[in-house]
Amino acid sequence: MRLIGGGWELPIYPVDSVAAVPAFLDTIRCQMCSPAVNIEPVSSANHLLPFCSDNVPLNERTVNILTDTTSDFKDLLDKLSTNTVFESDIALLLGDDADKLKSFWAGDYSVD
Repeated sequence: MRLIGGGWELPIYPVDSVAAVPAFLDTIRCQMCSPAVNIEPVSSANHLLPFCSDNVPLNERTVNILTDTTSDFKDLLDKLSTNTVFESDIALLLGDDADKLKSFWAGDYSVD
């Protein structure tokens, strides 16, 4: 069982026969008793955001601020297009990276 979105998700495991259930339950019990490595998947935003700059990649601190203050790329672009919101709130936190981010999204690039 995993906690997902405020509720528990109960996985469904197919079993070939009733006779196979005890061995299958032993396997699950052993897995649950062993220490689990809790690795959260990294979102695609964490992979892409560092490269939303015209020159050097944005630093990890900037990426963390952006993922904490925006819900997705659409929200980020909405905030960038509303200059007063971006400059008053987020730009103060980002420092020099705010200009890198704004110039990246304002530019047009051709892809070969």
